[in-house]
Amino acid sequence: MILASSDCRSSAGTVTAARRVEVLEMAGPAARAAAAEPVGPITAVYRSTLTVRCGTTPVNVGGTPVQAVCSMRVRPAELAGLRALPVGTPLHLDIRRALSQPMRLEARGMPAAFEPTICGTGASWFDSPPGRRFGRARLTAAAQALAADREPDALLALCGLGIGLTPSGDDALIGMFALAQCAGIARSCQAGCARRLTDGLSTDVSLCHLRLALGGEFSRPVTGLLDVLVARDSSRREIRYATEAVARIGHSSGADLLAGMAALHTELTGGEERR
Repeated sequence: MILASSDCRSSAGTVTAARRVEVLEMAGPAARAAAAEPVGPITAVYRSTLTVRCGTTPVNVGGTPVQAVCSMRVRPAELAGLRALPVGTPLHLDIRRALSQPMRLEARGMPAAFEPTICGTGASWFDSPPGRRFGRARLTAAAQALAADREPDALLALCGLGIGLTPSGDDALIGMFALAQCAGIARSCQAGCARRLTDGLSTDVSLCHLRLALGGEFSRPVTGLLDVLVARDSSRREIRYATEAVARIGHSSGADLLAGMAALHTELTGGEERR
């Protein structure tokens, strides 16, 4: 049986009418996913957001302006009601009046060096005892592979490593991909990684973000930081503010992303003086 666009089949095989939700704003990747498959189940509920699966794409739904690479904004009052629904409840995402925000990062040149710890908002997993033991060598190897545009084996060895819904190794890779995209380098290595990035290497959410990053799409804080680092007249205060915005992503995701970005920058420049 073909399901109607406003229906969703539960795990028990029954068809449940989807609850219609008006979307106010959406990131480009979320817009594409919802346009292709507007009905999907709630798959997770968090402190202030929830996740809806549109086809194979996990979309984050919140009540604040869009920042994440695959996210949507709805009215806060409506979000409160949605968060009270059981996981598995189907939603129909109405995007007809939603504002779509591009998340693409264009090649703009080599960013300036920066100090990822200037924000003081928390350490990367790679600075923890387990991270130093199991992650640091892989982080360096991945950065070296990207810098030399080699085969992506070292990048895949970092995939899925560490802690979190988006594991620390994946967050670091996204930081590296962002810097590489901005600098316009390592296209062969990134293309090889995209071809070999298969299901099961990490969590569904993390794989979604990795694939978007390899396609040149990143969260607003990441593109904002690179904008500041590429502009050679940026002040230390501006760099600090932009770095803090990235560091605040998730529990340790931002710090891990900055660790990856800094590792690749060091390999590309030989560790030039930081600003």
